[in-house]
Amino acid sequence: QDITEIVKANCTATYTNEQGTGPAQEAGVAKMTLASNTGNFVDGPLEMTFTIAKKSVQDSDIQVRLDRDSYDFTGSEIRPNVTVSYETGTRTEVLELNRDYTVQYGSAIGATNKATLYVEGLGNYNGLRSVTYTINPRGLNESNTTIEVIGEYTYTGRGITPKVKVTYQDPTDPNAQPIVLEDGRDFVVSKTPNG
Repeated sequence: QDITEIVKANCTATYTNEQGTGPAQEAGVAKMTLASNTGNFVDGPLEMTFTIAKKSVQDSDIQVRLDRDSYDFTGSEIRPNVTVSYETGTRTEVLELNRDYTVQYGSAIGATNKATLYVEGLGNYNGLRSVTYTINPRGLNESNTTIEVIGEYTYTGRGITPKVKVTYQDPTDPNAQPIVLEDGRDFVVSKTPNG
């Protein structure tokens, strides 16, 4: 008879973390204790330690999902809601923010197709994973933008570029604070002839 079968028939194995305070399921050093349950083995119990490695958030079975992949420019930092899950094939375990991972956001304000956030493993997880998303530009038109010319201008014989204050109001959120746009970053004023 195979020694493995003999041991299984006559012994009980228990698994704990190294401190003996809980089951051997957390990352770190764990302990197995093998004891006779039939009286056929008198020595023991036998103990051995083994290591449970942390799971990397970079692994292909760790899924990182955003509530959306694309957002419209708001003038404020955009921080997508993030869900991280461990998909084992037979079940899906949703990881817990600030226990299993943290999220760090880059400076995601202006329109870009490469806004980036970072998911970093905690506890039983390690590694760092980047995820990109898009911030779409908004169109400026009379329904969502006000333009105020600053100062007075007189004839110079040359084109005049007035200083202006441009304010954008998000049409999808009437309670949103108006955004004062930045000349050269959000819009450009073209010179116009005066005559």
